[in-house]
Amino acid sequence: MSNIYLVGFMGTGKTSVGKELARKKKWHFVDLDDLIELREKRAIADIFAKDGESYFRKLEIRVLKDVSREKNFVVSCGGGIVMEKENIAAMKASGKIICLQATPAIILKRTCQHAHRPLLNVPRPKERIELLLKLRAPYYALADKAIDTSKLSVGQVVSRIIKATTAKPKANFSRAVVCAALGLFLCASSSWAELSKEEAFEEGNQYYRSKMYEQAIAAYTKAISINLEFANLYYNRGLAYYKKGDPYKAISDFDKAITIDPDYAAAYSNRGFIYYKLGDLQQAMADFGRAIKKDPEYARAYYNRGLANYKKNDLAQAILDYSAAIEKSPDNPSFYYNRAVAYYNQGGFDKSITDSLKSLELNPKNSLAYMNLGNIYFKKGLFEMAINEYNLALKISPDSIEVLINRGIAYLEKESVSRALADYNKVIEINPQCGLAYYCRSYGYFLKKDYAKAWVDLRKAQELKYEVAPEFLEALKKESGERD
Repeated sequence: MSNIYLVGFMGTGKTSVGKELARKKKWHFVDLDDLIELREKRAIADIFAKDGESYFRKLEIRVLKDVSREKNFVVSCGGGIVMEKENIAAMKASGKIICLQATPAIILKRTCQHAHRPLLNVPRPKERIELLLKLRAPYYALADKAIDTSKLSVGQVVSRIIKATTAKPKANFSRAVVCAALGLFLCASSSWAELSKEEAFEEGNQYYRSKMYEQAIAAYTKAISINLEFANLYYNRGLAYYKKGDPYKAISDFDKAITIDPDYAAAYSNRGFIYYKLGDLQQAMADFGRAIKKDPEYARAYYNRGLANYKKNDLAQAILDYSAAIEKSPDNPSFYYNRAVAYYNQGGFDKSITDSLKSLELNPKNSLAYMNLGNIYFKKGLFEMAINEYNLALKISPDSIEVLINRGIAYLEKESVSRALADYNKVIEINPQCGLAYYCRSYGYFLKKDYAKAWVDLRKAQELKYEVAPEFLEALKKESGERD
């Protein structure tokens, strides 16, 4: 037996029992929900609220797959983990499954004060508990042992689990490795041995929120120095290198992760994404294909391949890839937004509007989706509607150069030249090297017949290597009586 997996409904004691069991056996305790929150950098409740339960369950599958490769772990699993057959298979293949049970009344009593339980945020939680228990009963029955914790202390439950399982010798597994495997970004100067899981978790969160990637890299390097062949360490360090702005070291670490675990779909996908960012679309496409082959349900790989196909100007294939990503993860706003952009460039304005609105339904703060709607209305000649959408985008991202430029152009179409000039002035204030802003402002001054200022801005645009339309240049020469 490699691991012990604690399953069961929320409130049955998986976390408290798991920690005590791990202490007794001198094993390592992990909570899958903690792992998911670390990887997603947000709370479980936020994941449910923004991306839905189906997205969360897919995350759960991938995280469990990674944990199941380890040994001598006590793993506290989410209440619904048993609903997926592949989760049961992964746990059976790598350890024993212990199902903790309790009566609906006890569960409600234990969970009623916990607002972070998204499945119980309903008017009649006890009825929801009874329904979910009934639905999950056949799956919980697949456990190797069931223990009712309603009237037992934590110690009593732990004793029964120990009796029901066969102990193995202690693993020689450094706390540094455990922390790094969980993605905990620890300061290299910290005393690894003295940090508890909770302290490491909080310290890791602080470093991550502070974007202190150097400390993260030091933590992973410390763990790797033990010469442990653990793919997640290299993968996580690769992510930190990428965030730090060192893509080639990130690629090197993803290479090592793949060498250790040739089925690591996320490593292929992230390596491919870096190649995509570096402009090597051929290598990027190859890696996205490998990721999809290793894990056909990995939505992010389809999405990334869609980005690459879009960059290749293969809009039809990009739309197919975005659609596949949406099918696998229907609650991700970015997937809809990028498909909307592809539809827009393909001329499918109505489909683009539908996808933009869906993206905004899932994420009302997506300023780019508002901008896309504005662009569509602009193309349709509905300039007032376009301006309204650009206004909504700017409420979210007031310094968005692209939105300010587009709103300025819409103002020019409505002959609101002063407002257009105000937008271009702000763009130039934000980025004095924006040639397009000088060019647009030059046209605004041209419309106001302020030819001297129009020439100044046009020459500045040319100085910044912005390509000037010959027709506008000739019109300015004609109206001003000047030569450039």
